[in-house]
Amino acid sequence: MKRRKFLQNAGILGVAPLISTISPAHTIALHHPAISTRKLWLNYLEKLAHPVLTALAADQLKEKMPVETQKSEQVKDRAKYTHLEAFARLLAGIAPWLQADNLNTEEKQLQEKYFQLALKSISIAVNPDAKDYMNWGEEGGQPLVDAAFFAYALIRCPK
Repeated sequence: MKRRKFLQNAGILGVAPLISTISPAHTIALHHPAISTRKLWLNYLEKLAHPVLTALAADQLKEKMPVETQKSEQVKDRAKYTHLEAFARLLAGIAPWLQADNLNTEEKQLQEKYFQLALKSISIAVNPDAKDYMNWGEEGGQPLVDAAFFAYALIRCPK
């Protein structure tokens, strides 16, 4: 019952884009507790992490990830920090899982995949010669906030 209420209020919580794209299998998982909710959340993790980390690990995040704003004149300003914002906040969110032990074999393989992508992405994000070098403080206060999310990710996943 609580999950159903959560889904009804998803728009208020800002997760409506995630919920609106739930496949029929996910809908079944929500109504049948026998289906692993962990698998459901791992699917969400992949849906969020895969595009960001694979593009950044290939030094193509800025090329592949569009910058969206309410007003067209803000695109240039948002482009300065949008990619660091996505990367740092994603890492902060998945860091505890990247550090987790006692996973089943399938989940351990998925974890290793994303751990390696995260390491490669970090090396690109801090390399001044990379196309996807991140704005760690060139302009404005937003990079400070996102650098803090990045630091938080490192604290949550020290390995």
